[in-house]
Amino acid sequence: MNENTKHNIFGICVAIALLGAFVGDASAAFNPEGYMGTVVGKDSGNDTFEVKTTHNWSYNLPCGEWQPNIAIMEWPFPNEDALNEINVGDYVEVLGFPEPYGRTIGLGKMNSITEKVITDIYGDPNFLEPYWSSEPLDPPLLGTFTIKYSNTPNCSDCGVRNCEANYTNVTIINETGQVEVDDHRLHPGQTCTYEGMEYRINITFHSGEAPACPVCNDSCPLVHSPSQISQYT
Repeated sequence: MNENTKHNIFGICVAIALLGAFVGDASAAFNPEGYMGTVVGKDSGNDTFEVKTTHNWSYNLPCGEWQPNIAIMEWPFPNEDALNEINVGDYVEVLGFPEPYGRTIGLGKMNSITEKVITDIYGDPNFLEPYWSSEPLDPPLLGTFTIKYSNTPNCSDCGVRNCEANYTNVTIINETGQVEVDDHRLHPGQTCTYEGMEYRINITFHSGEAPACPVCNDSCPLVHSPSQISQYT
């Protein structure tokens, strides 16, 4: 499926989708691949892991779906936390570009192959399927919490369209999706913790990007902005 077709499908999905489970600064300026499967190999020396897939995300109308898929793929770990905490036997969702392109944008660890509930996320939480912000996370986060983030650009460290994030604002919404239970401003390297009755959520902000326009540059080129990608645990 070519990129224009995917973008047309994206437009249809946005028009009909419900409020998303993860909403960040990312846009659908490119089309990473999504898979679910079991980790069958780990190479700590090369910072990579192998996944035997069970499903891939297919961009079928109206908004895509998981379909059976069996393959073995090699992926790089998105950050050091993932390298230390993801092990052989874990069932995961991964979105990005497998080797030889080699970029893992979002990595979610689940309870098991039968209980598809995400317990840990590494990389950008907005880049798990569906990776557009209008669709609920699939599979859901444990406790069905919603996590939103918004990055503020550092205008002294910008490219033409994107800047490094000076800090991020992270908001956690309870299971009903109606009440904000926690919010924090995090600078790179900082961690926050939400302590609920049944769940504890730890969030670390490693680094991020934010749009240069309009905060830092009010006259950006009239072309699609590349997606802003952040690193969380």
